[in-house]
Amino acid sequence: ESAELYRIEVLSGGQTARSADVSTPLFVYSLAAQTADFGGALDTVSMRICQIAPGYGPGAPHEVTVNVQQP
Repeated sequence: ESAELYRIEVLSGGQTARSADVSTPLFVYSLAAQTADFGGALDTVSMRICQIAPGYGPGAPHEVTVNVQQP
């Protein structure tokens, strides 16, 4: 690909609570963002992730639930 781009969607009950496009395979979901989206710190978070290709758009999404490491 000519550019590296990913779309991250943080899920709440299967619906998108937050969406971000990032240019590296790293997404930092800050405590402030968690609090704004869910009212406090999370132990786990479900996300939908896809790579975005220039000229094609978003590819097939992958859903994953991960443990959140709080500072």
